[in-house]
Amino acid sequence: MENEKFFNNYFHVYDIELVLFVTPELTSSRMENRKNFGLVYYPGVYSKLQFGKKSFLPENGQIMFFPKNATYDVSVEKNISDKGGCWAINFSSPDLTQTEPFVFTPKSQNAFSPYFVKAEKVWREKRPGYREKCMEYLFAIIAAMKADAVYSPSAHKKIIAPAVDYIHENYSGGKIYSSSLASLCGISEVYLRKLFAEAYGLSPVDYINALKIERAKDLLRESAQKDKKEFRVGEIARLCGFTDVFYFTRLFKNTTGFTPSEYIKK
Repeated sequence: MENEKFFNNYFHVYDIELVLFVTPELTSSRMENRKNFGLVYYPGVYSKLQFGKKSFLPENGQIMFFPKNATYDVSVEKNISDKGGCWAINFSSPDLTQTEPFVFTPKSQNAFSPYFVKAEKVWREKRPGYREKCMEYLFAIIAAMKADAVYSPSAHKKIIAPAVDYIHENYSGGKIYSSSLASLCGISEVYLRKLFAEAYGLSPVDYINALKIERAKDLLRESAQKDKKEFRVGEIARLCGFTDVFYFTRLFKNTTGFTPSEYIKK
């Protein structure tokens, strides 16, 4: 999946660089080595974008993701008026690894426009707290995009949605069996693994373990705040749904590059 690193991974937003309503007058015909990431909302057809051999023509409520360091050409459609355009939010992120552009189609055509319109107004007026307010709108956009993607009625995610819901509700409670997940979806285990791989780029087991490790990181950070001298790896492993502390420690190291004890000190 070209957009899996955006939708399947958590990433930090360091800062918002610019929020702008882009008109033909403000549109450059070519962008080289883009300095930041961008999300752009298109109320209608505005421009054709050419990223090497890939071309995009976002329209009618679609959102375009622009990766950092991208080079592309922009051709504004001939029938666009001087007041026509699109809303752009440019932001920086230290750990977003999405390198491919993509177009996102919301379930509701007008669901995202209020966020972009309000963010541009707040940025333009520059009242006290405007950056924080724009950050709030950006997080709302990202969260809504991810929610839309997970519950999209199309393709494979709809089939495995019961399994995904069950995992998120129960991953820390103990071992979850693929056979049980497959039964929830009414499919075979083989087909379940195939759909998970195509939808998320992970097996069901890896998907569950990723959630457990994120939970473990939360608990380790909390433990560090309460008592920097002492914490129990075994207890944290248990709270995350692991029955084998040695397996937990090895998996944590392979995932994060640190052992739990090293992670709590960094």
